Amino acid sequence: MKIAYLNPVGGVSGDMLIAALLDGGGDEDRLLNALGKLSLPPWKWQRKEETRRGFGGSKIEFVIDAKTKQRPRHLPEIIEIIKDACFPTAVEDTALNTFSLLAEAEGNAHRIDREQLHFHEVGAADAILDICGVAFLVHDMALEKIFCSPLPMGSGSVTCAHGEIPLPAPALNELLRGVPVFGSSVRGETVTPTGLALLKALSCQFGDFPAMGVNRTGVGLGSRDFEVPNLLRVFIGEGSDTAAHGLFRLECTVDDMTGEELGFLWDVIYATGINDMYFTPIQMKKGRPGVKITVLTEGAHLEQARDALFCHTTTLGMTVSPMERFTLQRYFERVATPYGEVTYKCATGYGVQKAKAEYEDLKRIAAATEMPLSEIREKAEKIRIWEHDRKDDGKDED
Repeated sequence: MKIAYLNPVGGVSGDMLIAALLDGGGDEDRLLNALGKLSLPPWKWQRKEETRRGFGGSKIEFVIDAKTKQRPRHLPEIIEIIKDACFPTAVEDTALNTFSLLAEAEGNAHRIDREQLHFHEVGAADAILDICGVAFLVHDMALEKIFCSPLPMGSGSVTCAHGEIPLPAPALNELLRGVPVFGSSVRGETVTPTGLALLKALSCQFGDFPAMGVNRTGVGLGSRDFEVPNLLRVFIGEGSDTAAHGLFRLECTVDDMTGEELGFLWDVIYATGINDMYFTPIQMKKGRPGVKITVLTEGAHLEQARDALFCHTTTLGMTVSPMERFTLQRYFERVATPYGEVTYKCATGYGVQKAKAEYEDLKRIAAATEMPLSEIREKAEKIRIWEHDRKDDGKDED
């Protein structure tokens, strides 16, 4: 599975995403040919190699004809422009989903219906080109999954069509829900609504560096020069089996839940389809005894497990981290004994073989025969070994 990991050192925006993907191996000619299908005012393309705080990378810009007066657009007009370009379905869907997220965020921020919105900055030609450009490159480079580290948030204010507004911008407030962030020393805008909406439309998964084999890297530069290098790095390669299956560890701590509540949580969490869960006794602040709750789950059940933890525990936050794992190949054997059938869970790989009788089968036989559980286990194991030896002897004779 081909994946990309984004490291927004100085932040993320539409033009930085395009620059990083091109620097990481995206095809510039195919990109420009695709974007030329958009019914937009005349524009020119600029791509330069520059540095930010000693780091080199690509800087891109869509330059709109100075004679063209940029005007705000309604969402239906933008949708029509994108659909008329006849992009591949995946590209069109990503671009439309991005604008849908932006419309929802802007509408909520300004308390107006999304269809009545006038898109100013994000409705301008260069923003449409940024969004469609990123959508095209992700599709053209066959990137199946996007990962990203937490986003650095700048401070201060920014000037836009509505005047000078505090950061984060109102639309960004809505888009930030569920996104891990941290405070940056930068005075200025580091994360744009367009950049974050693109990440969300691409179902970007936030967290640490995933398990992957890195084949290419790229660096996209922002326009301004901050105290930190204003760049976005991308690492492109093949995801390992772990990344494909997406095993994650969720952890939180509580010191104010009863044993009954924790027992109920156990049933609820397992019902989401997780792999495993366990409690660890710990000492918390002010000497209080507490419990660390650890959940191991594959990516398909990550959101359900997270939501269940927030709903059924008193925690206000949790950590999540991707994990690598080695597993033996598993299979089942059934052994017929004079007392009944016993199922064995078997595993092989890495030069070892293991087998263990299922407890429920042993318990059932022990209850029916009034024999000790250990004796049933021993007899069943002897029969299993004998069956294997007999089959091996048969192979030798052949």
